[in-house]
Amino acid sequence: MSDLARSYTNRLSHVPMHRNNLPITSLLSYINVHYQTITLEKLAEHFHYSSRSISDFILKETGRTFRETLQNYRLVHACQYLSKTDISLNDLPELVGYSQRSTFERAFKEYFHCTPAQYRKNHQSYG
Repeated sequence: MSDLARSYTNRLSHVPMHRNNLPITSLLSYINVHYQTITLEKLAEHFHYSSRSISDFILKETGRTFRETLQNYRLVHACQYLSKTDISLNDLPELVGYSQRSTFERAFKEYFHCTPAQYRKNHQSYG
């Protein structure tokens, strides 16, 4: 039985994706929930497709690469933390999936045209 399941899973990873088989909303919801630690490989494994198929599908359906999509989710979550909590700016990058603060701050500034500290100052809704 386990050989049959393994064989089926292997075949699935080589089947081209179609909109009817896997809605983009399922992928995006999964990325949104797991944005802190998700990788393209983990996403592909979860949905039983190859990394290349998942990557191509995301680009085709959203106009963004997996990396751009993931960065968007991470930065949107960062904005929520900045505006609704007092979490330290030192702790925030790791919390939203960045291993280095400088990488996080560079991405944030490029995307929002302000630093995380400036964003917090202008959008604070706690306290």
